[in-house]
Amino acid sequence: MENLQQTIIDTSVKLFIQYGIKQVTMDDISRACGISKKTVYSQYENKADVVDTVVNRELDKSLKYYEQNSKESKNAIEETINLLQHFEQRCKKFNARMLNDLQKYYYESWLKIDAFKQKLWEEIIIDNLQRGRNEGLYSTEFDKGIIAHMRLQQLASIHQSAMQFLTLHEALYQVTIHYLKGIATPKGLDLIEKLKIK
Repeated sequence: MENLQQTIIDTSVKLFIQYGIKQVTMDDISRACGISKKTVYSQYENKADVVDTVVNRELDKSLKYYEQNSKESKNAIEETINLLQHFEQRCKKFNARMLNDLQKYYYESWLKIDAFKQKLWEEIIIDNLQRGRNEGLYSTEFDKGIIAHMRLQQLASIHQSAMQFLTLHEALYQVTIHYLKGIATPKGLDLIEKLKIK
C-alpha cells in the first residue's frame, strides 16, 4: 500500500515538473504508473488530494533538511551557503509554471507553501543571524527581524522573477554574498573569503 502511494506521488511529481500541474490528469498519472485509474482513485480521492500530498511531502522533506543542516553546519555562514544550495535545488525542481498552477488552481495547498515560507524561513534566518552573532561572525548593529524579512524578500524575488542577465545560480549567489558581507564582522568577512563561495 505504502509503495503504491509512493509510486503514485513520485510519478505525479515528475509529470507536474514536466508539464505543469494543470495539464496533468488522473488518466496521465495512472498511465505513467502503469496501473488503472481505479487503483489511483483507491489511494487518492482526486487530483487535488494528490497535489496536496505532494506539497505536504515536499514541505516535510525541507523541514527535515533545515533541522539537519543547522546541526551539521560548522558555523552560521556555512549554514547559510548550504541553505542557499538547497533553495536553488528546490527552485530548479519546482519551476514557476508549477507554482503558478498551484496558486491558481490549488490555492489551499499553495497557502501551505506560503505559510511555510513566511513563518519557517523567517525563523530559520533569524536563528542563523543569532548563531552568527554568537560565533562572532555577524555584526550586532542591525535588527534581526528587519534583516530576516529583507532576506526573505530577496529570495522570493529571485525565484519569482526571470533574471535577464544572470542564471538562477549566479543571481542567488551574488545576492547572498552581498547579504553576508553586509552583516559580517571582520572575522566573518575573512571566513567568507576563505570559503571562496561561488
